[in-house]
Amino acid sequence: ARRLVLSALLKHDECKAFVAFWQHKKFQKSTYLFTPDHHHEPLGAHAIHYVLNTFLKEQHPHITPHSFRHHAISMLALIVGVDDEGWVSQWSDYHADEIRQIRIHLLGKQHAVSTNHWQSLKGFAGHASLETTFGSYIHSADLIAIGQMQRSDITLPITFVSKKKKKKSGSFN
Repeated sequence: ARRLVLSALLKHDECKAFVAFWQHKKFQKSTYLFTPDHHHEPLGAHAIHYVLNTFLKEQHPHITPHSFRHHAISMLALIVGVDDEGWVSQWSDYHADEIRQIRIHLLGKQHAVSTNHWQSLKGFAGHASLETTFGSYIHSADLIAIGQMQRSDITLPITFVSKKKKKKSGSFN
C-alpha cells in the first residue's frame, strides 16, 4: 500500500471530479474504488488498464497509461526539484500557485524544500530504490539541472582560473 496524493497529480477541477466519483462509490457502499456499479469485487489490474486505455484512446490518442505514469513522475520531479515556480510553469501547464500547492500536498509544509523530496517522489512512484526512479522514470533531469543552475551563483577565484587557463589574470576581460 502507498499513499497517492491526488491533489499532486490532478488539477483542482479534476480532483473535484474524482472526489465526486469517490463519494458516489461510498454512497453505493462499495468496498473498492474500482468496481462495477453495485458490485463488491474489485476490478482486476487488466480491467483497470483496459478502462484507462480506452479513455486515453478516446481523449488523448497519443498517450498510454505507461507514458502517462512516466510523464506524471517527470513533472512531479521538476516541481519538487526546482525552487522557481515561474521557471517550472514554462515547462508545465501549472501556474505558480498550483506548483506551490503540489509541493505542499506531496511533501508537507515542513518538507517543501528538503533532501527528502526525492525519497517522497520514490515512494509516490512505488519504487524500491531512487535508482529506478531516476534511471527509468524521470525524463526531466536536464530541465531540473538547468533550473537549479540558473539560480546558482558560481564564483571561482581568479587564481584558480589563471592556473587552469595558464594565463595571467591581467589577460582576462
